[in-house]
Amino acid sequence: MENSAYATPKSDVTIVKVKTASSVKAVIYGALIDTVGSFVLGVLLYICYSIYLSQHGITQAEILKTITAAGLYSPFGILSSSLGLLVSLLAGYTCAAYSIKNIFRDTSTICTSSIVFGYFLSSDTYTWQQFVVLALLSVAFTFLGAGYWRVKNL
Repeated sequence: MENSAYATPKSDVTIVKVKTASSVKAVIYGALIDTVGSFVLGVLLYICYSIYLSQHGITQAEILKTITAAGLYSPFGILSSSLGLLVSLLAGYTCAAYSIKNIFRDTSTICTSSIVFGYFLSSDTYTWQQFVVLALLSVAFTFLGAGYWRVKNL
């Protein structure tokens, strides 16, 4: 080590950029990921399942009938619900990453918008009991994603 009064100090002087919190971005990005991501994955799942059924010699009318008749507890319904829950997990994680300070408030906002949006899209598809169970699972997975970010980064 040099003891010269005229030498520059040998310390790390890099400036660390602090990430600023934004509740608006958190809610917008989280809600977009939850709604658009679920929609895109649902469409891709329907396309893949339709291709699978058509390769087994099923006609287009029968494919449409099979997909619309698939219940919540069918393998197709369980797979689509599971993918939707994974998207909710990602939405909660993204919301927490942008929110930083008000994680649970912003995650609650996403959950509310997701439940309202889901109700308007699927009110005639599921019974109210099934809808409540799916809504509670979606809320749980969204908060699980937000909690995972919080534990990992704070």
